[in-house]
Amino acid sequence: DLFRSDYVFDGPMRPKISEWWDLKELDEQFTEFLALYEGAEQQWVERVGEDPEAALAASTEELRRDAFRYYIPMLTMWRRFPYRDPNL
Repeated sequence: DLFRSDYVFDGPMRPKISEWWDLKELDEQFTEFLALYEGAEQQWVERVGEDPEAALAASTEELRRDAFRYYIPMLTMWRRFPYRDPNL
């Protein structure tokens, strides 16, 4: 099914966006996310190397558990953004 509509407000849409979405709060949430996970790739490359297949083959149960513990909160935090950000 496809739902389609037209914006019928008589005026520019840009000024209305800040009324519909709390852009300041959204910016704070993005900033928090980036602060928490900014160096994630480098941290994991330092820990397991640059070759994902070799890293998986050489991984231990503890390393896989650590990766899962790191990934799930990051994913949970990230997946909220498409519902909150008017541009995603």
